[in-house]
Amino acid sequence: MRDDIDLRIGSPVDPVPSSVKAALERGYNAHRYISARGLPECRAACANWYRTTRGVEDIDDASVLPVAGTKMLIGLLPLWLGLDSSSVIVIPRLHYPTYEAGAALVGAQVIAEDDVERWPENASLIWLNSPRNPDGAINGRDYLQRAIERARQLNAIIVQDECYSAFDWACENDGPTASILSIPGATRPGGRVLALYSMSKQSNMAGYRAGFVAGDPSIIEQLGTRWGTYGLVLSQPVQYAMIDALANTEAVSEQRRIHARRRLALQEAFKRWGMVFSEDNVGGFFLWGHAPGENAESVVQRLADLGILTRTGAAYGDETHTYVRISITASDAQVADAVERLNHDADRLV
Repeated sequence: MRDDIDLRIGSPVDPVPSSVKAALERGYNAHRYISARGLPECRAACANWYRTTRGVEDIDDASVLPVAGTKMLIGLLPLWLGLDSSSVIVIPRLHYPTYEAGAALVGAQVIAEDDVERWPENASLIWLNSPRNPDGAINGRDYLQRAIERARQLNAIIVQDECYSAFDWACENDGPTASILSIPGATRPGGRVLALYSMSKQSNMAGYRAGFVAGDPSIIEQLGTRWGTYGLVLSQPVQYAMIDALANTEAVSEQRRIHARRRLALQEAFKRWGMVFSEDNVGGFFLWGHAPGENAESVVQRLADLGILTRTGAAYGDETHTYVRISITASDAQVADAVERLNHDADRLV
């Protein structure tokens, strides 16, 4: 009996960079409590990463907060910003479910809308995601500029989740996607612009729960106070590991090449099997597509019959009932096995 190939979740399968182990050992002697704002050298590493990798010039240590997992921050941000049942939160039309979960925590109304001109006048918080989970769409600089301008008209806080930014498959020079913080004026005090980044994707550190939020220093200070009040401090060894991972650009580039190879192999095999992928599906860890004339549940079941496990798009927004999300985070052997199964089934159906 063949093993199932699980392509439901974008969980890394490759090892963390070997240098991370040495970094953990350097940070092991954590006998004292540490500041909720994070180690100074960790904040400096995060700010330097945004300057050198993402082209964000006007950013310093006061604009950065290391966090124990960006998913937790996404879920708790509305609470920590003081939002409540009278608040309105805007999220992408296709979206990661935790944006809605955070709104539900405070009873806020949720509006799923990508058109900046249709964002409501009473919006308090606006979420962007690029590359977007589930469909891999990428926000370009022109869109980010318009989004910031509209958010300022509304006096709303705008946050871009950039956790998949190292994986822009349309970029020819191996570069990351545009950061919202690279838009001129985005990082100024009182600018009400934030960005999130995670070590989970770029360095295979999902189990470390390591990431950071950057942007408006006045909001960063507020969040740091809340983070410390609840004891949600990123441990010292993990902060040392994050410092190393952010500096190891060679390892990130190599991981990107590995994912690109696997993505292409899976994409071609699924196309041959009969799937059509969105034109916007150019970033992140997932293929996002459909089989013409067939609902998502049927597609997922037919793939499960081949021992390939995928997910329907039902959890990611309205109008997704025909779409299927397929993770590219499988080992080389699993990818080769999936390709073989898909090709064999495609040949059978001809």
